[in-house]
Amino acid sequence: MKRKTTLLGGILLLVVSVACSRATPAVGGVSPLLEDSVTVTVVNDNFYDANVYALYQGSTRDRLGTVIGHNSQTFRIKYHPRPLVMQMHLVGVGSTLSNEIHVDPGDVLELRIMPDMHRRVTRGR
Repeated sequence: MKRKTTLLGGILLLVVSVACSRATPAVGGVSPLLEDSVTVTVVNDNFYDANVYALYQGSTRDRLGTVIGHNSQTFRIKYHPRPLVMQMHLVGVGSTLSNEIHVDPGDVLELRIMPDMHRRVTRGR
């Protein structure tokens, strides 16, 4: 069963919702089947373009793609039974990480990059 979870951070909002996801093309090592994947919609409310990565605990960093400033994009990532952290790298500014979240197959996440995030990121990579 899908669950609803909200994590609030000073930089972003990560929400697991029960909303239906729309079909998106597979990316990299991403599963095209909803049952073994997690859908992530990235809403970039910031001016800067953002490269977005998924990091499962004890696994490699998977690049989802780039979301240009003041736009949104939906990605699907392969589900792993480990905690998930999202990394946002604002191009030319720096990176930050979301809070850790536990996900289930079929969950739908919304990752919101806040308008002032560029003031709070770690400079460099």
